[in-house]
Amino acid sequence: MSNSGNKLENTSKSSLLSGSAADTSSTELDGEVDSDLYPDDIEEFLTYHLNILARKLSRRHSRFLNENFEMALAEWWLLAQISQNSPTTVRDLAARTLIDKAQVSRGIEQLKSREYVRRETDPKDKRSALFYITEAGTAAYEQIMPARRTNQSELLRQLTREERDMFRASIGKLNLYLDENEP
Repeated sequence: MSNSGNKLENTSKSSLLSGSAADTSSTELDGEVDSDLYPDDIEEFLTYHLNILARKLSRRHSRFLNENFEMALAEWWLLAQISQNSPTTVRDLAARTLIDKAQVSRGIEQLKSREYVRRETDPKDKRSALFYITEAGTAAYEQIMPARRTNQSELLRQLTREERDMFRASIGKLNLYLDENEP
């Protein structure tokens, strides 16, 4: 490939990462492409590391919930969301948790069978349902939350205050980028 083809390829990669074809300053150092941005090995990808971390956290969390509360992870996320955002809809829950609507519906049914949530018809839209936390749901949430806080604290203690602040800011920045550049 000619030099102009390489420059075009590098500019395209820069555009994908920065959102602008003109903004190559963060991706090139003295004419060289920053190798962190274009790893050759899949295990060097940021997405690989985030996926592995997310899976490890999910496994740990799932095991805890299953052993102590006979609850699936998706049910917990839904219970927590309904507890904090009651009343809510399936659509809102799916948007907040990034769990598809069918899985949200199945999780809601499990929570309803445990009497953790109740369903009512939305008075503004008779075709839609609103879900409310019940006393039993609140009790379950309040029983689980202290252990989740302890786990969160244990994980975050592995980082310094500066690392925690930088991590939160970095995750926030990446989420904002993805929100603004969703296909």
